Amino acid sequence: MHLTVAMEGVNDRTLAQQARQFQLAPAALSHFYLDPQRARSGLVLGYGKYLCFSLFSRALRTLNRLIAQHRRA
Repeated sequence: MHLTVAMEGVNDRTLAQQARQFQLAPAALSHFYLDPQRARSGLVLGYGKYLCFSLFSRALRTLNRLIAQHRRA
């Protein structure tokens, strides 16, 4: 199961790469567009592996911190 989150003003490829340092594996939404000129920035989040809500919640908090850092930069 996946959730797509569109975000403007964020380099989604860099964000996805940094998330891997925290054992998270979101995919950059822009990667799925055939036309780079029309690509939207965002993340594709897989959440089917989280059997426990507290683990999923922790992962989302980590992603939220990373997104906030990217928006300030």
